[in-house]
Amino acid sequence: MRPVQLIPIKLKLSNAYLLIGHNGVVLVDSGMASDVEAIEDALLAQNLSGADIKLILHTHGHSDHVGGTATLVKRYQCTTALGAADLKQVLAGKNDKLTPTRLMGKWLIPFVDKPFTPFTPDWLLQESTSLASFGVDADVLFTPGHTPGSLSILLADGRAVVGDVLMGGYMGGQFFPHLPDYHYFADDLTQIHTSIKKLVSAGVNTWYPGHGGPLTTKAVLKRFAKVLV
Repeated sequence: MRPVQLIPIKLKLSNAYLLIGHNGVVLVDSGMASDVEAIEDALLAQNLSGADIKLILHTHGHSDHVGGTATLVKRYQCTTALGAADLKQVLAGKNDKLTPTRLMGKWLIPFVDKPFTPFTPDWLLQESTSLASFGVDADVLFTPGHTPGSLSILLADGRAVVGDVLMGGYMGGQFFPHLPDYHYFADDLTQIHTSIKKLVSAGVNTWYPGHGGPLTTKAVLKRFAKVLV
């Protein structure tokens, strides 16, 4: 079977990703409402349109990762999926309380904690699952810590889209994007460490985060060596 194409889409504050499989297209995250055009342009560059999206799969429920979904659903009737534990956020159209991991996160809250158009996911994920029914050879893993419902998507060759389990570089990946670090916000750092260990154990070799990246497992292990013992 042909490997899944993984196409990063650089958005204003975050990364979205296209997963193009043997018989389907999955969009991972939708950025903010103002990012919809960039997503449509990325689809067009692959000779695709929004109508080709079989699923919008959200790594978590924060505004910079789900803000474009309501518009995409209205235009293309896309099916949507979310970790069940993040449902309250997307129904309310606002983030749960953001807990900074360092001072920069505290400073950033007024700039990133924005409301978005609510939506109701079609598929609430409560356990690990496969994306084979959407034409993509990949598995969804639960990787909480950034939010309770955070998900990662593992491809058969070891590439993984990991959302905000971690991030690359500084200022949202604008500088040194290939250096792993904690995201600016996390609900539970202990769960973050457990999720990183889970992804390493699952065989991830290349990490595609929601900000910055991609990252190598060697770099991730070096950065988090003290907490992954």
